[in-house]
Amino acid sequence: ATKDFSDVLSDGLLDAVDFRGGKAHNGIVEAGQFIVNRYREFLNDMMKTYNRSNIKLTLIGHSLGAGAATIAGMLYNQDEKNIDANVVGFGCPSLLSKDLSESTEGYVTTIISDSDLVPRLSAPTIINAFFDIL
Repeated sequence: ATKDFSDVLSDGLLDAVDFRGGKAHNGIVEAGQFIVNRYREFLNDMMKTYNRSNIKLTLIGHSLGAGAATIAGMLYNQDEKNIDANVVGFGCPSLLSKDLSESTEGYVTTIISDSDLVPRLSAPTIINAFFDIL
């Protein structure tokens, strides 16, 4: 769930950027890239230490963390050939264009609570709600 004002801003700015042939939420793309960059050396060191040629990695996140895990999973699976990533996201916000979302079906699972507002937010739903209120 959205916990504080910074989460509201990250969710609500809806700043889409070009990403992997589609569109994605800019702030969440940056968070996913941060995860990959932060743990790249650690994962490579683990493979060397344990004499492994690849790693099966499961990323789990909630709300914006689920979005960041999804982006990180995409990056690991597409760029890091020695990492096989799966993602489980709870209450993940809308962050990918339809084509990108469909491309993750094989490795991303999302779970949404019936009463969670964040996964249902998108520019069109916000605009529709605004006009419904008027």
